[in-house]
Amino acid sequence: MDKTKEIIQATIHLTSQFGLEGASAAKIAQEANVTPSVMEGYFPTHWHLLEATYQSVQADHMRVLKKVLTDHANDYSEAALRSLYLASTQYWLAHENAFDFAQQYFNSSHFTEEVKAKTDALFSDLVHWFDQAMRQGLVREIAVQQLLPLLFANIVTTVRCIMETEVLVEKDHYNHAGYQFIWHALRR
Repeated sequence: MDKTKEIIQATIHLTSQFGLEGASAAKIAQEANVTPSVMEGYFPTHWHLLEATYQSVQADHMRVLKKVLTDHANDYSEAALRSLYLASTQYWLAHENAFDFAQQYFNSSHFTEEVKAKTDALFSDLVHWFDQAMRQGLVREIAVQQLLPLLFANIVTTVRCIMETEVLVEKDHYNHAGYQFIWHALRR
């Protein structure tokens, strides 16, 4: 693994344990087995590191969704929508530390319009799929500014419920309930 990835993985791991502020650059450098000056060569400031980590996590998430989009090329059916929803939920459940990091960063004051624009660019293929799904009549017309928060807020809620009640309720129950909410909110 290259040093950049090692530093990003250390950032994800430590912010999950200590939060954005508690995972200092010194702790992250130590976890990644680099000196703070070496880390500064990759990321000039702590916030540059956090932004790069957030973009990396979202890029990994989008790679999973792109596979679903490829598997459902020109398929604007409910089955394709369900596959996207489940792939996203399963990705976050398999990457709980990344999920914690992404939630913390998204809710921080450093999630700027510039970061949002970069993140939106990562999800352009997904936005294109939804645009085509609207044109095909699968889902009702809704502005992207409303669509993505609706979709991802529900995925986040579902993932949180599954993580917090894993012993009490089967994962499939929350996945199904979360998907049903999205389907009823989006369908024509």
